Amino acid sequence: MKCPECNGDVVLHNGEYVCSKCGLVVDQEFLSPIIEFHTNDIDSPAVSKQYASLGERHHIVDGIGSYIDYYESYVFKDSRGTVLNKDKQSLFRRLKFLYDSKYKIFRNETPYRALRTLNHACANLQVPVHIRDRAAYYYHKLLTLAKTAKLSLTNHILAVAACLVIALHEGHGSPPITIREVIEVFRKMGHRVNHRNLMKKVFELKKLLRVRYTAKNCEDFVPRIVSKMLSSKDVKRILNKLRIDVLWFKNALEKETYELLKMVPKKERGGRHPYTLAAAAVYAASRVIAKKLGRKNLLTQKIVAKAAGVREYGLRDHFCAIFRRFCEQ
Repeated sequence: MKCPECNGDVVLHNGEYVCSKCGLVVDQEFLSPIIEFHTNDIDSPAVSKQYASLGERHHIVDGIGSYIDYYESYVFKDSRGTVLNKDKQSLFRRLKFLYDSKYKIFRNETPYRALRTLNHACANLQVPVHIRDRAAYYYHKLLTLAKTAKLSLTNHILAVAACLVIALHEGHGSPPITIREVIEVFRKMGHRVNHRNLMKKVFELKKLLRVRYTAKNCEDFVPRIVSKMLSSKDVKRILNKLRIDVLWFKNALEKETYELLKMVPKKERGGRHPYTLAAAAVYAASRVIAKKLGRKNLLTQKIVAKAAGVREYGLRDHFCAIFRRFCEQ
């Protein structure tokens, strides 16, 4: 990270990113607000774990960030550890329910709706917890900028979708989820999110939040595409008919796909969609395996395109332009 004022190196000091030259505080360090600890309490609602929230949790609207007893506990005790009587139990349960259901979202209905949509989208996409928390963290930063009149935040659903895309593409190690899949999930929940508006919002927030947006490589999508293909009924039927072991075919397909992608220069990859290019590489790898087995072909372009979720003409174009020459050697 570089300082926006003097272009000096930014270092981490006492939880803040500080310029080593001019001393400007650029940003704060992001830490997960949830800590996990073990307990030996028999009456604990969890079997072996408890979770504590340090202040406001990013992925939900949490009010002041505190609860009556633990978050999931419904048996209350006094300071000495003695279980309260029946009337007191009923009183605190009612108070806990009223606070959790109403007062924690008072005057925060719009962020609550946006974060609730983010949680549902992350659950459908099977996004890891740290990616979801990172997206929620960026959304909270947008809310802070909107309060200081530096940003006009009109569409919160589009903003939270853009934060999710930025969190998915911020660094290495994130799951290979395409932008099309993010858009489809938000559309299934009834929100009008299209590719043009989403990408416009992503590039706008990328500069505003000062984050590094990295595009995914073709190699990142290979395991996901191979897994989708092996889950296809058509592919399973062909493998069973030819008596080909599924595990062997998976390993061979991934190996040949990576070998083919190594032969493609970076200049030829430019301007092409990495996910479609990876799907074309998988199809080319299936033809290489078929040639080694003494067969003409194992999988058709239609089957691979349907299993990978890409257009057949796009798969054909990428294969003919890049990978055909490797299959004919």
